[in-house]
Amino acid sequence: MNARKNGNTARLANAFIKSIEENRYTTEKVYVNYQNIKPCLGCNVCQKTKQCVQKDDMQAIYSKMLEAKVIVFASPVYFYTFNGLMKLLIDRIFAIEKTDVIEKAYHMTKEIKINE
Repeated sequence: MNARKNGNTARLANAFIKSIEENRYTTEKVYVNYQNIKPCLGCNVCQKTKQCVQKDDMQAIYSKMLEAKVIVFASPVYFYTFNGLMKLLIDRIFAIEKTDVIEKAYHMTKEIKINE
């Protein structure tokens, strides 16, 4: 999620979450900007061990992602793509890409203006 907890991305994500929760599924938002996520080192150790050598908030995020049935990424669009914080998270998913987590990831990157 984006830095602005009441911004357009949050509104779009909240509408999606509301419809999911109405069908008795549980959800959890992770605000990337409030996490300590270091950039990927590109060392490829994770490809052998399935664990990143960096110890930061991604460890908890990995656990959540591996347990989730569906993962939705929501980000504002900055210069034709998602923001830099989301890129940090996506790059770090490389550590668990050999799992089924990639098959359940969906992207919500289109910013929509919601009229009040």
